[in-house]
Amino acid sequence: MQRMLCVATAALLGTGLLARPAAAQEAKKDEKGLELRIRADKDQFLLGEPVILFVTLRNVGGGPTRVARLLEPEYDFVKYRVREPDGDLVPFVPWAIKDHPEPEGQISPGETLQDVAKIFYGGQGWTFQQPGKYEITATYRDQIQSNTLAITVVEPKDPAARRAADLFLGSDEAGRFLLLEGGDHLSDGMRHLKQVAEEFPDTPHANYANYALGANMLVDFANFKENKLRKAEPRPASDYLEKAKAKPAGLFVRARSNALLIDAYSKTGEQDKAEAARRDLNQIRQDPGMRRWLDESLKRRGIAAPKD
Repeated sequence: MQRMLCVATAALLGTGLLARPAAAQEAKKDEKGLELRIRADKDQFLLGEPVILFVTLRNVGGGPTRVARLLEPEYDFVKYRVREPDGDLVPFVPWAIKDHPEPEGQISPGETLQDVAKIFYGGQGWTFQQPGKYEITATYRDQIQSNTLAITVVEPKDPAARRAADLFLGSDEAGRFLLLEGGDHLSDGMRHLKQVAEEFPDTPHANYANYALGANMLVDFANFKENKLRKAEPRPASDYLEKAKAKPAGLFVRARSNALLIDAYSKTGEQDKAEAARRDLNQIRQDPGMRRWLDESLKRRGIAAPKD
């Protein structure tokens, strides 16, 4: 059974007890021969634009070893830290702590585990709230330090992007909706995201808003706040996802939009469109750093990975 602690409990983790010495510029391996690396698909983000990391745990040793298969911050095997523009080193506090029935697995020499870490929003709200240079590090099971990833958050010069950033950062519900990729009960967040998508369609913020709104429409949702069940609606979901795919702000949105479009078009019987999304997804899979994560993402939704 999955256990999720409330955000208030998670926020208690954000004390100085979690602080670690600054990581070295290059990833370090431990005695088991494991190496942890983090990367983003760009080094500059607009203020308010979600920062998503690609995380890789590699066996660089001489034999197989058991590892935690879950590298997202919510599972607490990997802890993330952010050095802010003023120099403060701040632990990233996830929005919740989760359990998993099969948290561990074995990887052979040369094999990798890949995952994503959405660190733009957590138990303490929005992470990157001001322009400037940030340094991000990660630690696996308090033993293996990652490389240091440097990114820059820039002030939008375009008034539309500035307004979109304000709508994102001004709403905790918008942050949670983007993080969870849905949630009908987050009505204020949905309102902010729809406004960004409709009024500022050429901003990267609109790209993420369209993706999250589409992902939300593709699943049933029990809204206990209003005591009603909304069934999945694949057609409006595909409309949102096509908009996200058309102007992807990053590899995550492009990859996930295509994956969800395969699901949406399969449900509506539009197999030609499903195959088009599958072909585009297969192009992204040619990147070795993306393949395993993508295939695992598809598996979780019961979708076969594209053939090589």
